[in-house]
Amino acid sequence: MGDLGVINIDFAHYYECPPEWYWIPENNNWSGLHLWLVIKGRGEVQKENISYGLEPGVCMLFRMQDNYMVTQNPLYPLSVYGINISVNERIDELPEYVFLEDYALLKSLMRRLVDLHNMGDTFSEESMIMIRAALCEFKLSAHKNFGLPDYSDARLNNFVYQVRKNPGSKYTIQEVAEALHCSPNQCIRRIRKYTGFTPIQLVNRIKIDKAKQHLMATSYSISEIAEMLGFCDMYYFSKVFKQVTGVSPSTYRS
Repeated sequence: MGDLGVINIDFAHYYECPPEWYWIPENNNWSGLHLWLVIKGRGEVQKENISYGLEPGVCMLFRMQDNYMVTQNPLYPLSVYGINISVNERIDELPEYVFLEDYALLKSLMRRLVDLHNMGDTFSEESMIMIRAALCEFKLSAHKNFGLPDYSDARLNNFVYQVRKNPGSKYTIQEVAEALHCSPNQCIRRIRKYTGFTPIQLVNRIKIDKAKQHLMATSYSISEIAEMLGFCDMYYFSKVFKQVTGVSPSTYRS
């Protein structure tokens, strides 16, 4: 975790939000970081001109000096694990948003932290180990999911989230640049700096991640999956799939 040092765990809880619930953190007297893992429900986080969707598997790291507005769909109330911690000033290495396809490990760590807090063991050695492990898992998951190590580029994180939510859409360089509020040339440099890929390569890798899920968990044909993910034809889809994974879609499925 570099120089990040946990000073104190202020509280840890599991909260099932009532339908009328919403959250404005600046009304609270908390400081440091607030780590959230969404277990159930749907909602949205607003921060200035940036928005993040909330659903099971979303993990947010709120910096309590920033202004957020959190709302939920009253038909699908949120259930979340929340851990508030005080840290030193070296927190910029951690991302703000991560979506985890598999969040079982992080859920287990946060559940244990809640149990320890309820038993009055917030300051125990085990609690310190658990919170550092949870933050490490959060950071590692960000890299796996093309999240950014620098939360100041939240627009790119948000764009990745939008592609994950709408993998069937087609994205041009101009559209990606508009999402990042920069020119096409700046967009190319910016994405390559943080991910190592061109904008189109990044979009395709996110789509191929979704394709792998369909191949393993559904009976859709390869041509149907290609169409669902916005590829112009099955042959181009197969070419991109092999470039990313090293094998063809049919081989991956078998």
